[in-house]
Amino acid sequence: MPHSSLLANTTTENLVLGEQLLLWSLRRWAEAVTQEGCPHCAIVEPFALIKAEAVAEALHQSLLLLMKPGMAVTRLHRPSVAVIAEDESRFLLAAGAAYHGDPDLAARLLSGGAGSEAATALGKALQALGVLLARHGLSLPQRLPPVVRLARPVNSAPLSAWAAVDANAGMALVH
Repeated sequence: MPHSSLLANTTTENLVLGEQLLLWSLRRWAEAVTQEGCPHCAIVEPFALIKAEAVAEALHQSLLLLMKPGMAVTRLHRPSVAVIAEDESRFLLAAGAAYHGDPDLAARLLSGGAGSEAATALGKALQALGVLLARHGLSLPQRLPPVVRLARPVNSAPLSAWAAVDANAGMALVH
């Protein structure tokens, strides 16, 4: 199973609170962009309720970077949908990796394996977001197996082509 599919097609009830809030915010933000609304305004309210407006701002800045060309998150569900799309799964896995101190992995997950300045900036922005989430008691799990976290791309092929986990042997396959 490609690691970006670890959460895909599962439901939001299988996520921890921090992931649920990020996913809902990602969807609300994207919905506001497509409807020419205010994306920051669309996500700030739930964070304001827990006095975490800085988290909303950091998420907004991260999502602005996510809109740069070459990023791998393009297909999202509406906020009310319970199933998680593959691109949403990729975003949550990247946020979890950055939360746990690996912004480079986050950048690779979201840029399809091809390094870029925008991807590096996004990885760092997600790490800063993780710090703010932790300060407000919201955690993100590290859902990627250790062997995938160690894999590095050898070219700019899509991430699914360079790192997959062999469930039987538990090793990373790098193409």
